[in-house]
Formats: sequence, C-alpha cells, structure tokens
Amino acid sequence: MTTGYLPQDLIIALKLMAEKAKLDSAQISDLINSFLTSDYTRSMTDGDNYYKCRHDILDNERTYFIDGLKEKSNQTNEKLPHPFHKILVDQKAAYVAGKPIVVSIAKPAEDTEDVKAEKFQSLINEQLGTDFDDKVNEWIVGASNKAVEWMHFYVDTRGELKYIVCPAKQIIPVYDTQYQNELLYVIRFYVYDLISSMGVAERRYKVEWWTKTGVEYWVQIEDESFVRDVFYQTNPSPHWVLQFGMGEGSTTEPHSWGRVPFVPLYNNSENQTDLAPIKALIDAYDKVKSGWMNDIQDFAEMLLVLKGFQGLSGEAESGYTQLGLFMKNLREDHAVGVAEDGSVTNIQSQIPVEAKEKFLALTRKEIFYFGQGVDITDEKVAGAPSGVALQFLYAALDMKANKFIIKMKTALKDFFWFVTTFINEKTGSSYDPKSIVSVVNKSMIFNQVEIIQSLVLSKDMISEQTLLENHPMVNDVQAEMRRLDSQREKQRVEMDAQKTELEAEAMRNRSTNDPLGEPKKPDNNTVG
Repeated sequence: MTTGYLPQDLIIALKLMAEKAKLDSAQISDLINSFLTSDYTRSMTDGDNYYKCRHDILDNERTYFIDGLKEKSNQTNEKLPHPFHKILVDQKAAYVAGKPIVVSIAKPAEDTEDVKAEKFQSLINEQLGTDFDDKVNEWIVGASNKAVEWMHFYVDTRGELKYIVCPAKQIIPVYDTQYQNELLYVIRFYVYDLISSMGVAERRYKVEWWTKTGVEYWVQIEDESFVRDVFYQTNPSPHWVLQFGMGEGSTTEPHSWGRVPFVPLYNNSENQTDLAPIKALIDAYDKVKSGWMNDIQDFAEMLLVLKGFQGLSGEAESGYTQLGLFMKNLREDHAVGVAEDGSVTNIQSQIPVEAKEKFLALTRKEIFYFGQGVDITDEKVAGAPSGVALQFLYAALDMKANKFIIKMKTALKDFFWFVTTFINEKTGSSYDPKSIVSVVNKSMIFNQVEIIQSLVLSKDMISEQTLLENHPMVNDVQAEMRRLDSQREKQRVEMDAQKTELEAEAMRNRSTNDPLGEPKKPDNNTVG
C-alpha cells in the first residue's frame, strides 16, 4: 500500500532519492513531469472532474467524414453529464461520517488518573476546534476521488496547531527503499502566478521538500530550473517554532516532529478511486441520454416531402426563393399550393424509446451495483421497508464503508499522534496518543421502531451500555450515560425530599391528635 499506484520509473527515481537523501533541480523537474504524466494522476483528475460533473461527454463533438477528412456537424449536440459519481461519493461520506466522530480518552486503570484524562480530553477538544468534522469529510471525499488524500500539520505564527487537507495531486511521497512502508519524505508542489515586470502573469511551480526534521523550499525560475527560495530567511527550516515572551526579551525554540507531517488516508488496498469501476458505465449512460435528446430535437419538426417541386433555385415573389416562399406560406397561412400533379407528405422519425429506456434503466442499476451504493429512487426504499430489507439494500454500501473505515482508523491514529505530540511539547505533559479512542458512527437509514422495540425487549438481558450503543438516537454513549447518571441522581434527591416531607407531615398529624405524641384511642362508652 504505499507507492504501488506510482509508475515504475518514478518509483525507481524515488528510491534513488531516498538513498541519496538529497534533492536537486534536475531531479525535481523529472519527478514532477513523471508524476503528472502517470496513469494514476490521470485517474485522480478523472475522479475530481466527475465529482464536479465535468464528464467526458462535455468534450463530445458530432462529426462526419468527407473524402476522408473529418468535418464538424451542425446537428444538435446535447451534452448531458449525470452526477452518479458525486452521489455515490457523498453517500459514502455521509454514511461513514455523517454523524460526528466521537473522540474520547480511554478510561484509566486507576481512579487517580481520572483528572488527568479529563484534562487531556479538554486539550484534545480545544486542538480539534469546530471544523474537525468538516475537515474529515473533505478528507474522505478526496480519498474517494483520488484513491488517497493527505492531511498536513503545521504550526502558525501564533503558535497554534493547524491541519489542512492537501490534494493528492500535489503530493509525491517517498518511502523507505526496502519495505516501502515508512514515509521518509514528501515532495509537495503547486502552481503560483509570478507577475513579471511587464505585468504579465507567468505560471511557475513552488516546491516543498518535507523530511522528518524540517522543510526545504524551492522555486521555479525563468529557464524552468529550480533554485532554493530566497523568500524564506531560514532554508531549510524546522517544522515549527515556539516563541516565548514578547519584544526584545523574547526567545524562540525550533521544533521538529520527528516524522514527516503528512498523514495519508487511503481509499482501499487496491489504490483505486471510487470512479474506476463505474466510469465506463457513466460514460455510456451520458452518451445514450445525450444522443436521445439529440434525436428528439433533430426530429421535433416533421420532414416534408414535396412531390413535383422543382428545387431550391429560382426567385419567387418578394425576394424569396421558391422553397422559402413555400415555407413562409406554410408557417403563416398553414396552407400551400401545389401543381396539379404535385403533393406534400411528411415523414416522422420513429425513435426507439422503449429500447433506450431499458438500456438506461439497466445501466443505472449497474452503476449503483458496481459502485456499491444505494439508489434512493428505488421503489424498495420508498415503501418503509423492514429492518431486514434495509440491511440487504445497504449490504454493498456497508461492505465498502467497512473496508474504508479500516483505512480511516489507521489514518486517525496517525492524526492524533501529531495532535498529542503538539500538546505534550507545548504544555510539557506526557499524554499517550494510544489512549485516544475515536468512534465512527455510520448513518444508515433504518426502521427506528423495530430497533427500539428490540432494545426494550432486551433490557434485562444485556448491559445498559450495549443498549445505548445500539440505540438509534444516541451518538455519544459515554455522554448519554453521564446524563442518565445525573438524571437518576436528581430523581433520587427529589424522592428523598418527598420522603422527608411525608415523614414530617406524618409527625405533624400525630402531634395534632395527641399532645403526648400518642394516637387518641376511641371511647367505647360513647353512645352513638
């Protein structure tokens, strides 16, 4: 799973670079060109384009040949892209991470560690910020479109930890030469516009070479070679710098992660995009549907057959050609005159509607089948199906999601390593990233009534935590258990208060009936 998606010549070049641990201008140019022209980069571009509904059909031209030369046709040329890929990717992202990812600290073995765990939880929440779930969703979508997507960690000028999603088309990873499982370097390149002295924008590359200890910046110059970027005063630079104090008395302390600060999220073990299995089917659907629209528009007007008509040449009244005058009378008067032996008939094209409908319906079904998604327009979904039926409908999507979640958990493990390392460096603490637990809650459509009824029947058979973990309305089990404990404590206090009040009321009643505190006995001699 590392460099398997890269072309062989690029892998060899990257291995040589790993062994030399050095980057030069010629090498940068060769690596970028080899990467950009690889089949994998083209597949990434396809995934991105089809997610944005920029399909191959948009480049379609209707042409014909005359004496072996291709000529453009003036026929109708409808171009109808259908966003199946976007639907399937968004469906997968919503299924995997539609609910917030629950990040918690594993319960410590000793109660004395509870305070430390709570503090660690607070620091984690602070570092994740409010856009964690949004970044994760972007990460998932990118990996689905490009087979891999990268999360980059850095520290800004204020000393705050930041993380951003870097497009895989900007990243060339370099792994160890023997096992290909340890990330040694990352070459990140991107285009920027250099404004010349003449005010003309020239597109150039900027390159960042990230190692385990720092980063080296390069920039493309006029002859398209690369030199070290003089914009950076310190080049190479450490990964990040912490500043202590303000003004003249302030000090800075360089830091390095000890790792390359990039985390890959792989889509699957095959290094394949979600588009790859269904691209040909989507193209076929687009082509047939667009062709159908062309047929409808091309034959919207009837084709007239004029018997006895002498042709197109010759002038008629008011400057019209004979055929022009014929069509003018037909449009305005809805009537035409013909010679004694002439006639007008029409030919109406017969479009094979039924065959096209069957083809499109079958192709649509295959797109969702091989794309491992759920077609929400399916009549099986619309009828409030049972839980068992829903499980069958979601079986393919669930299988795809489960395989992806395995890759996701690996990526999240590395993600939280960087977060924890930063916290430890900044606070002088020694928190263990392995104590962080991240729970992914899948968002399947289900029959809530059936599930809740099953849970009610299982109340005395399984633990409360298990019940909550399977309850459709509960996202954070630990938080819900804390709320239940608080609710029970409140109820206990209220019941104790009620009991005390009842006991006080009983005491007051006894005091009213007998000053000595004894209940007054009935007088048997009293005559009724």
